[in-house]
Amino acid sequence: MKRRTILCALAAFTSLAGCATLDELAGDSILEPGPVYPQELGQSGMLDIQAFRSETSLLLTNTTSESFPGGGRIWVNAQFSFPFGSFDIGQTMDVDLRNFVNEFGERFRAGGFFATERPDRVVLVQLEHGERIDGIVVVEDEAR
Repeated sequence: MKRRTILCALAAFTSLAGCATLDELAGDSILEPGPVYPQELGQSGMLDIQAFRSETSLLLTNTTSESFPGGGRIWVNAQFSFPFGSFDIGQTMDVDLRNFVNEFGERFRAGGFFATERPDRVVLVQLEHGERIDGIVVVEDEAR
């Protein structure tokens, strides 16, 4: 009798767990569309800011002698972007890569434990501030 009760409870739990979609578990894969990459600006130069990828996060450390108080936008792979408020000298910014969106509202595939697809690589990181775009040094991409 006990075995039958356990099996019925397990069957009920399994059927309920199967009702959740992957999008519900991982969050919506389609978000509000972001801006189009401003290709007409071109990259002006390189900033002494390092970008490290750690699992689903992008860590940026501002080692320049310049603050970015007006904010701007971080671009990954000249397609996905995320706005930031300010970026001070010596500050480290930890940004979830799942918050980066392209012009079609598609989320950057950051990977993670429950990922069903291979994560996107981070090969190009740029900082848009004012009317210019500057490159950022990508030190490490731990995407597996």
